[in-house]
Formats: sequence, structure tokens, C-alpha cells
Amino acid sequence: MDARMNDLADQDMTLDPHEELAVEAPDEAGDAPQAEAKPAFAWGRFAGYLGSIFVVAALAGVGLGLVYGWKPLEKKAQTVVGAKITRVEIEWPAINPLAAKAVVKSVVEAPPTMLPVKGGDKKKRGGKSEPMAPVQAPAPVVPTTWLPDQFQEQLVATAMGALGGDPDPLSREPLDKVAAALEATGWFSGAPEVERRAEGAIYVKGPWRTPAVVLRQGDKDYLMSWDTTAMPVDYKIGQAKMPAIVGVQQGPPMKGAARDYNTVW
Repeated sequence: MDARMNDLADQDMTLDPHEELAVEAPDEAGDAPQAEAKPAFAWGRFAGYLGSIFVVAALAGVGLGLVYGWKPLEKKAQTVVGAKITRVEIEWPAINPLAAKAVVKSVVEAPPTMLPVKGGDKKKRGGKSEPMAPVQAPAPVVPTTWLPDQFQEQLVATAMGALGGDPDPLSREPLDKVAAALEATGWFSGAPEVERRAEGAIYVKGPWRTPAVVLRQGDKDYLMSWDTTAMPVDYKIGQAKMPAIVGVQQGPPMKGAARDYNTVW
């Protein structure tokens, strides 16, 4: 009996090769484990990182350029504009440019003046006496501005005073001070343009106020511009030879203790 049970046990433990394959072989219908898929490469994130690297490198280059290149650049600028501001050049208000050109043209094209001929000044050529060669008369000085020299000197002195004792030739602050000081004089309609030029020069240009009439009060004639603002010139009555406005009771506009030339009277 025991031998029979052992035979049955041996039969149960021994598997047919086909049965063993059937047990170990995975089911093709989907029981086999699937391979894990690799995630897609994050190109957007990579581009962001790469861009950040380029930005940092560019900023570093700019910083190095400012550190090592500022001094040579400053030195070059000083050699061009000058190490110091030495003079002020102002573009003065011009007389009618067309009329001025016509006067200069007529003077240049005028026929030469013949000097009077004297007996001892004759030259003999071929037995004939001839006068001396014609001499060109000197061209008269044609004024180019209606602003008198006195006021020109005052404006230049005002600009130089606004610059201060030792202005920085590469700073904008002195230019702004000059523009503000000249605007306050009443000669300009608004702040003039002030720019730095070569050899330490400051160049000023802007819209000039043009005299129109005088406003008569008391014993003075106050010069007025076409935009009805006062100009920084007072005359004795009748001295200006200009039309006068009378009967105005209100005094000139003031800004503190100083005359306000930028406010309509």
C-alpha cells in the first residue's frame, strides 16, 4: 500500500514537458508585463536653461566692458570735447536772412571803384597814358543780428556764471543750468538748447523773443514781445521809437523779488 502511494506521489510531482511550458510560458493575450516608456525630452525647459546661461554671460560681458572700458572711453571723450569748458557760443537772433543775403550779394557784385587819376599816376603803354588798375572798395560791415553787443555780453556772462567754477565737461548738469539761467533772462521763448562741442565750447541756440511794442508805465517804456511777455529792457519814454501801449494799471509780473519774463503781462 505504501509503495502504491509513493508511485502516485511520484506521478503527481513529475510534469509533462508540454505542461511545464504551459505553466511557465506567459499568456500572449496580455498577461506579460509591459516595458516602461521613456519620457519625452523637455526641449522647452532646455531652451529656457540655455537662454538663462546666455543672458548671464552677456551681463557679465557688459560688466567687464564697463569696468575695463569706461576709463579709455572717458579719456577719448575728453580729448574730443576738451578737458574743460572754456567758452560759450550763442547763436544770436538773425536779421531777416533773405535781406542780409541780398545786401551781401549786392556789395560783392558791385563794380570796382575807379580811383581818381593824377598826372603822376599815369602809366605809359604804347605811347598812351592809362589810368591805374581799378581798386575794389572795401565791403561795408553788414550786421547779422539786431541784438546789441551790450546784451550779447550780458548773456554770455550769465551762461558762464551758470556753469560754475570748474564744471564737469562730461556731465549734463552744467548744460541744464545754462539752459535754465538763459530762459530766466527773458530773451528766449522757453529753454534754449545747450550742447557741448569740440575744444571745450558750449553752443546755445533757441527761439528768441522778438520786440514788438513798449508798454508805458510811469516814466518808463517796458519792451514787450509779440507773445505779450515783457523783455528785459526798459527805456526812457520815447527812447525806443516803437509803438506804445498806455493805460495799463497792473504792474509787470513778478516771481518773488525778480521780474517774471515767462508770464503774460
